[in-house]
Amino acid sequence: MSEPTAATAADDSLLGEPDSKQFTPKPPRTMLFGTVAVVVILAAAAALVGFGMQAKERQFRTDLERRLMILATGRSELVTAWLDDTIQLGNRVAQSDFFRLFAQDVEGSHTATPAAGRTPAAVEGLDQPTVAEQIPLMTNVLTDFVANAGLHGADLLDRRGDVVLTAGRKKAPIAPDQKQVGAAAIAKAAAQFGPARLSPQGLVVDLALPIFPPALNDDAHKTKPEAVLVLEVPAGDRAAGFLGASPLAEPWEKLRLIQKLGNGYEEVLPKATPPLRPVPFTDAASGATPRSALVERPALGGGGQVYAVAVKVPGLEWWVVQEAAADQAYAEVSSYNRTVFGFVGLVVVVVLVALGAFWWRLVSVHNQRLALQFRSLAQQFKAQKRFLDSINNTIVDLISLKDLGGSYRYANPAFARAVDQPLDAIVGMDDDALFGPEAAHRLRQSDEQALATGKAVTSDEQLLLGARLHYMQLTKIPFRSGDDTVQGIVSVARDITELVEEQKKREKAVKQMVLALVHAIELRDPYLAGHSQRVAVFATGIARQLNATPQQVATLEIAANLSQIGKLSISRSLLNKPGRLTQEEIRTIQGHVEHTAAVLRNIDFELPVFEAIYQMNERLDGSGYPRGIKSEQITLEARILAACDVFCARVEPRSYRPEITADEAIDILASNASRYDEQVIAALRVVAHSPEGIAVLQHALQAQQPQE
Repeated sequence: MSEPTAATAADDSLLGEPDSKQFTPKPPRTMLFGTVAVVVILAAAAALVGFGMQAKERQFRTDLERRLMILATGRSELVTAWLDDTIQLGNRVAQSDFFRLFAQDVEGSHTATPAAGRTPAAVEGLDQPTVAEQIPLMTNVLTDFVANAGLHGADLLDRRGDVVLTAGRKKAPIAPDQKQVGAAAIAKAAAQFGPARLSPQGLVVDLALPIFPPALNDDAHKTKPEAVLVLEVPAGDRAAGFLGASPLAEPWEKLRLIQKLGNGYEEVLPKATPPLRPVPFTDAASGATPRSALVERPALGGGGQVYAVAVKVPGLEWWVVQEAAADQAYAEVSSYNRTVFGFVGLVVVVVLVALGAFWWRLVSVHNQRLALQFRSLAQQFKAQKRFLDSINNTIVDLISLKDLGGSYRYANPAFARAVDQPLDAIVGMDDDALFGPEAAHRLRQSDEQALATGKAVTSDEQLLLGARLHYMQLTKIPFRSGDDTVQGIVSVARDITELVEEQKKREKAVKQMVLALVHAIELRDPYLAGHSQRVAVFATGIARQLNATPQQVATLEIAANLSQIGKLSISRSLLNKPGRLTQEEIRTIQGHVEHTAAVLRNIDFELPVFEAIYQMNERLDGSGYPRGIKSEQITLEARILAACDVFCARVEPRSYRPEITADEAIDILASNASRYDEQVIAALRVVAHSPEGIAVLQHALQAQQPQE
């Protein structure tokens, strides 16, 4: 073979022919490079594993604490609602004028001094039966209340703790614990609950309600209670209901009800014998905080370690404790750690093998160049894949593609997580399999609408995802191929559950504000007790009869309840004046409209509530006030409120006249067709004779009977 010429060498150089000596690896340096690379990879793997495990541990504790706190808070709110209902039930007696007068007479028989708020001359002028003569009647009333309310017993105690009346108690006298609760209610002048205890009738909770003297002047709120009503409330079934299994709870999660008794704690076990068991409960820090953070400790009932949170029940020394078995709750983290170890180990092995192969390939210049090219190409592919995966995994909206037959052909990771299905398993499934027949029927309707219009269609749907109802905003778009042929439907779903729930919270806050203002109105004028609620019932009923929109119905409900708020500015003596009013007094009362405007004008109800209230005293013929507008200038909501306000006022008694029947009141409105909307009056007649209208009128009549 001949030696290569200079031209040949030049050509080889232009072609990039490698020099074998130039690319021959040097074993010492290559080994050093390999050793450093292995050390770096192992260190990076260890750091990655440690960081991943710590992040998973923090996320686990955060999610578990949030979950247990939601479960405990929900049950705590149920207990609070029960306590509030029990107080309202007992206040039907404790706040009734019947018992308040009797309690005043009992206290007067001890002190022989004028009652609070009355002059000596007024007391001497009272022609009341003696306390002894009233006791049989009061006992019968209290006994009927105990029977109707499902209580085990009730006792009326005077300020000194002596029993005046007893109802529903067959054998045992009043317990010392009950007297202590009664004494606390007298001392604090507020309702007090005692701890759960075991009575002959079962597990009970004692409720003490202070009875104040009748409010005859502005200083009545400064008086002390005249007596206290102690109720023995059955708690066994209620407690069992609170401790019942939640559909959101896992099998290894347990709900406990703990109460403080002296310096110790007891667990309430309504189905056990005995139903009260001492427990070493210290998480609540002796009641210093309303709730405790997530802690890991032995289970209160034994059986190993648990994670637990505690939420205190307001107004009662009770804690709702939610426990989760530590081993089962931590199982997901353990599985994750094993997966991370396995995956990182596999990656390390793969990388080490790749490095070894790469090192061996360095022996050959040709193999080295190929390795570099493939490595660069692989890095580009990986970078692009990571980029696309990061975008796809970051999107929180649920994106999917269905063919014209309704089968899924694609879903993003967010969609797979939402329906709790692997990505591969979703392909080929349909809406019936993922969401159920009822939801699938609604989804098919929006699919058909998008296909029919050829445009994007947006709708709101409720879907059951992960055992929880979610509010979703769905956008359906026809999917077209390159030749503009429709091949399927692209769906983009956004979870708006938090927005909907927040809106519901705002609506609830508005309703609570409305109820508070209504209560303040009714305290000013006893003849308006229930008037606003009755106007609301008839107004919303008329609106539905006239096929009004949901916004108009909601406007009427709020406006009716707030329609009398301006009367807070009118003196009580003028509101309750017997007999006819003078023209000057009428003008003074009519001024309540402007007072209403001053209170409500700047409140944003997101509905035309203010306009409806401001116009409800206007009349079709222009004879109303405050502006004297007429006909179509008056909104439909104001016309409905005008008729309902007059109707409810006429069927209710006033200090200067008795009530009339519903038909008589409607006939009066119908005879004034120039002032009231005829279609509103016709709808009112239908509502007044409906079961709901009859029930409201009967309830109003019964509510007035004790005052007659």
